[in-house]
Formats: sequence, structure tokens, C-alpha cells
Amino acid sequence: MNKLFALLYSTENVEYAAKHRFVRVTPGYILIYTDKSRLKPPTGKAVEIKKNSLNTLTAMDESWLFDCGLSLLAEHTAANTDGMKNLAEMVDKLEAELEEVSKNGSE
Repeated sequence: MNKLFALLYSTENVEYAAKHRFVRVTPGYILIYTDKSRLKPPTGKAVEIKKNSLNTLTAMDESWLFDCGLSLLAEHTAANTDGMKNLAEMVDKLEAELEEVSKNGSE
């Protein structure tokens, strides 16, 4: 499970954050979204942002976090082609059934 961490802005922390995939650097803080349960930044002061603290994120932070989630979802979807095939088949069957109900209902 991925977690969101915050660090204070510093050159050392920016260099550390650059090693991670999902990073947002602002003039005051750095956000890292990662599946690593424990971060070991140079300063040792990474703070996990938990659900009850998500309201402290800015709109730009939320947008960035949403984009991270979309990227992960797209990767998971691409890797799980059988699941997508099954979903497409289910949608096709549902569509056919709805068309049948529509035909029978209009007669």
C-alpha cells in the first residue's frame, strides 16, 4: 500500500526525494508518495501524512496525488489484461441485455 510522506525543504532532502518516483517539491516542503513503509531521509524527519491530515493538502497537492493514483491505476490496468477483457465482456453482455429489455418494453 502506498503512503504519503512530507519533508521540510532542503537541498539534501530534494536530492533524497529525487530518488523516488512520485515527488512534489514546493518552496516550503516536499511530498513523496511511495510504497515504502519507512523512509530514511537524510534528516530522518519524514512525516507520514495520514487520512485525518489529508485536509492540510493544497489543491495542487491533491491534484498531484490524484495524478499519482491515476498513473498507478493505468499501470495496473495494463498489466491485468485478463481483468480488462472480462470487464469488457461483462459490459457487452450488460449492453445486450439492456437493449433486449428496451425492445421488449417498447412493444
